[in-house]
Amino acid sequence: LKTGKVIKDVAMDPDPRAMGGPAKMPIYCASGQSTKYYMPVFMGAEAYIDVFDKATLEKKHRVFVSDLGYAKGSYQFLHGTSSPDNKSFLLALNLTKEGKGTGDIDFVLVDMAALEGGKFKEIKRNTLKGAPGKTITFREYFSADSKTIFQSAADRLWVIDAATLQLVDEKMMPEGVQNHDVMPTPDGKLALLTVRNLTEACDATGKPIMKDGDKAQITDGTVMLYDAAAKKLHNKTTSTCVACHKDMGVGDKNAVLCGLDANWKK
Repeated sequence: LKTGKVIKDVAMDPDPRAMGGPAKMPIYCASGQSTKYYMPVFMGAEAYIDVFDKATLEKKHRVFVSDLGYAKGSYQFLHGTSSPDNKSFLLALNLTKEGKGTGDIDFVLVDMAALEGGKFKEIKRNTLKGAPGKTITFREYFSADSKTIFQSAADRLWVIDAATLQLVDEKMMPEGVQNHDVMPTPDGKLALLTVRNLTEACDATGKPIMKDGDKAQITDGTVMLYDAAAKKLHNKTTSTCVACHKDMGVGDKNAVLCGLDANWKK
């Protein structure tokens, strides 16, 4: 990270069970880690978690969620991450019925040591209910003390007790805003959200672009703030994409913001 020098570059091998034909390649999104292993999460179907040795980048295991009883077609996306205490790994699955999202999300907490060995050992499972077609879980973070989970869920933010997987707080996103990641500060008092929201498009001169008599809209990537101590979501967003794109003459292009990471300064 200090020099930007590539230490090692290893390609991940697509799994025949997950490809859905040669034109549909696997897509990784979320990930977690333990002291010795890195664990990228394949988000499609059939979904799985890979276990890579950090020192060699050798793949040690590939663990499918079918081992937890989730058949292909019963879910749409899988995301997940590890707890900072290295004791557990959280899985979040968007449940489906007849090919459509139900808004119900299964959260499964598994044992980290077992996952390092290529097995799922379930600790806890719970289902949270959202809105069909609107509530879709994406990336998430544990608090630094591993006691709380901050979960992005598209049309809402979920704060979850990590021991019970019960809901602690729920905040709805403003209209036209979709939450894709939530990262708490080290003290757990605040959290940053990455969101996608609609904004007005502009041409290279900065003038609004009209479409069918109305101002055309594009997607911008922005950040929001959640006050965990007060359980309050601040709806004001700050652009991280289009604000710069306008000055570059590409204010008519969609920006797709997803994950978030930070090196917190004291």
